[in-house]
Amino acid sequence: MGSEQRENPIIIDLSFNDSDEDRSKTAEGADPMNPDFYSNHGYIYNYERFPKFPEHLQEYFSIPIVKKFLSQMKRGPHLFKRLTAGRFGNPELSEHELKKKVLDLGSGIGAESDALRTALPDNQIISLDISDTGTRHGKDVFDLNQVQADINAPPFPNNTFTGIHCKDVFVHVSDKEKFFANVARMLTMGGSFLLVSADEAYEEIDQFEWQLKETIEIAAKYGLKLVKKDKRIFKIDDWYESGQTRMYLLFKKVK
Repeated sequence: MGSEQRENPIIIDLSFNDSDEDRSKTAEGADPMNPDFYSNHGYIYNYERFPKFPEHLQEYFSIPIVKKFLSQMKRGPHLFKRLTAGRFGNPELSEHELKKKVLDLGSGIGAESDALRTALPDNQIISLDISDTGTRHGKDVFDLNQVQADINAPPFPNNTFTGIHCKDVFVHVSDKEKFFANVARMLTMGGSFLLVSADEAYEEIDQFEWQLKETIEIAAKYGLKLVKKDKRIFKIDDWYESGQTRMYLLFKKVK
């Protein structure tokens, strides 16, 4: 009596094929500004050096702003329209909204996509990454609906997704305007966009700096309103050796 009911942690099996020859490729002499660099040289993701441990995913999906995004995805946008589907409104719109598709944009090997699928069993999770190594891991290990494509040219129609999740990708984006234009285009009205990114870029691998105020302003130009933000360091980091600070920005498409 009186004890709080705890949510079940998300436990993910993250074993994958260590013999994947692409993981031993070297990118010496390659041009990081060429998209083929990310596609053909899996080393940039450094899966051996920075594997994604279950403990990291449990910590990540316990962060309040991430949990808020998950809650919104379970609910879906336009709740009233979904509840009244078949009685009022456009049947095509109702059917589209009931599907509640979520895009993991820049999904890497698909670990977060798999965790999203576990946390959101009623949502259809689609993963997109430019890396051949990443997409093959996503398909072979996690059996994901994985698409290999450039995040600057996502092959999805307008108003496809009720939610978009994007983690540790933004520093690789040079054209922030184009990035947010595509995100807004793909989101349904009322949809949510969770952007998680290191707040500092590493120049040696041609990452691109970004500023919080400017980013919020660009997003607003495309109808994406910031509804919540957070800043923290992972106790268990899956990517940066130093435990680099990340910004968490949750947007809602309002126009």
